[in-house]
Amino acid sequence: MCKFILSLSFTLIILNSSGQIFGDFKRVESTGIVPHEIISTATEKYNTTLKSNADKLLEDEFILSTSFFLNDLLKSGKVTFNNDLTKYIKRVAKVILGEDKKLSESISVYVLNSNAVNAFATHQGALFFTTGLLSRLENEAQLAFIIAHEVSHFTEKHVRNNYLKKRSEENRRKNDHNLSYDNQIAKLNIYAKENELVADAKAIQLYLKTDYNVEELKKCFDVLSRSHLPFGNKVFNLDFLNRPNLQIPESLFNDSTNAIKIDNESESTSHPNINARKRNINDYLKYTNHTGSYDFIISEEAFKSVQLQSRYETIRINLRDRRYVNALYNIFLLEESEIANRYLSLSKVKALYGLMKYKNYDKLSEVSVYSEYVQGESSSLHAFFETITKDQLIVLTYRTCSDYSKIFNADPIFLKYLKDIHKEMAINADFFPEGLTNVPMDDDFTDDYFHLYGHYDLVNEENLVESLSNLIYLNAQELKQTKKINQDSLKNEAIHLGINKVVVVNPFYQSYNRHYENEYLTSEQIEIDLNSIYTKKYRKLDIDATLLSFSSIDSMDVQTYNELATIYDWLTECIYHQLQFDMIYSAYDLMQPISERHDTYHYLFTGAISTKHKFKYTSADLSLALSVIPIPFIVVYKSVKHHYHDVFAIAIDAENNKIEFVQNDRVNLRQMKKTIELFYSEVLYHLSSTKV
Repeated sequence: MCKFILSLSFTLIILNSSGQIFGDFKRVESTGIVPHEIISTATEKYNTTLKSNADKLLEDEFILSTSFFLNDLLKSGKVTFNNDLTKYIKRVAKVILGEDKKLSESISVYVLNSNAVNAFATHQGALFFTTGLLSRLENEAQLAFIIAHEVSHFTEKHVRNNYLKKRSEENRRKNDHNLSYDNQIAKLNIYAKENELVADAKAIQLYLKTDYNVEELKKCFDVLSRSHLPFGNKVFNLDFLNRPNLQIPESLFNDSTNAIKIDNESESTSHPNINARKRNINDYLKYTNHTGSYDFIISEEAFKSVQLQSRYETIRINLRDRRYVNALYNIFLLEESEIANRYLSLSKVKALYGLMKYKNYDKLSEVSVYSEYVQGESSSLHAFFETITKDQLIVLTYRTCSDYSKIFNADPIFLKYLKDIHKEMAINADFFPEGLTNVPMDDDFTDDYFHLYGHYDLVNEENLVESLSNLIYLNAQELKQTKKINQDSLKNEAIHLGINKVVVVNPFYQSYNRHYENEYLTSEQIEIDLNSIYTKKYRKLDIDATLLSFSSIDSMDVQTYNELATIYDWLTECIYHQLQFDMIYSAYDLMQPISERHDTYHYLFTGAISTKHKFKYTSADLSLALSVIPIPFIVVYKSVKHHYHDVFAIAIDAENNKIEFVQNDRVNLRQMKKTIELFYSEVLYHLSSTKV
């Protein structure tokens, strides 16, 4: 009777929460009009800045570098705009900036979907705040100080000053030619330590003009000093993993944890230590009579909403990056303060599923940090997944997914995971299906075999033993058939995949000169011009290609911007997994609407890198010329500037997360556009549904 009441209570709690605003959360996305700063090309940004630049010390190289850095970041798929998060930050920024309309108009605000706890400003006035930072700040006053700090970096021209300082240092060392564009970009947003203290001081001046609580200045640094930890630190409760019909024995869970180490005295290459910054603030505050006492001026409710969305995003990024235990602990923290909902429930299934897959293939170390290196209360959860056996984890994952699939009325995504976990239990579990009991646990069961009792109701009601036995047989037949198909495919003269629709994702082009320097302006223009190749209908090929490209987005096309962001996140996950075994990726449900909209699961990533260089004569060349090759031939070959084009293409099936096709070639040919078009048409031929 007690288990029935527990099960009923669990179901009612979940269902009652399904109407919450974040119950159907998917990811932090952009909304509204796409800013011109994103639509414009890097070349346009460069020309605009160049025309308005009155700083004679700044060279074209700096403007070029910062323009392309900003453009690449805005079109990385990680930046969001015009959503609740950026709108709220802008409202707080108005409080900080007061009546300074010119400064307000000079800055733009973006949120970066990243678990890094960070904020930074670019030379152009673009301010970026990560969801990792927003998930950890405790109130609006702390956010206000961070905004003031980044605005101060912009107004004090710290990016520009840092560039000039490093340029001067390189000149003094007479190594200026070694300071490449790429190295400059990497250093642009690393400020000198003294600049951080200056930004703090300027930020305090802005902050003290408001009614925000002065005590939150110092607390803000406490938040930053704990950035290596989750956004909470609560004792983990095993009930989070327990199910109404599956109770994990306490003996399998060691609740001892590792101490938290906060080092406020260490310094990085760009930041003074935390205590030094606190002392700097205390010294400044001695001479002020600030009476502000508000933790919130705009809205506490709006702040809590931004914080919660950022914490949800933290979980999504944890799953993408295969940090499954981190995701589970963050879900636990949220379920302690928020009622569970579909998003948190599905994320829990995804995290357990990922751990199960990697543990089944003896690769858990790839996705989990050893518990001895984890600080705080989450270390006990890391230790648990090191201790639990493969079979126990399979059963726990199946039980969890089965329960949620019922609660959410046979939701197709839950059912897809359940089907694969079912197969995993049949193929990879060490126990025979008949080992699952049809009676609940009692006082006499052995802790090590608790999992065999966890499905007793499913054994009785859903014929689980029989379905597992059938799966074992079907898998054996499938392996035989797959082997035969693979042998037959070796006899084919050419790959022919039978695809009639494909989405071509943001084709890439980059050109380097003979000194291996990036030709930024040329590359961008050619990349845009090449779009005509990817939108062209090839008459003899029975395949439709849809181009999704950042360069073709207009101000009203926020949907395409969001789609590209999702596709890039999915691709990132594919790369992390290295497609080493069959599994459902965490971005699967996010990719579904995109695939349905374009009526295909097939995505093509393609591009080209062009280089130009002449060969230098060597003694080996002379020997070769005298012995084998006619001298006129080698002289001509070595004197001509060669144009090499490395072209590549990779097609991935988003339904099964499998690479369908890979091809890369190197061509020495001056006619770059024709080379790329021939390569692309050949790729489409291999993908297309019928042979020409």
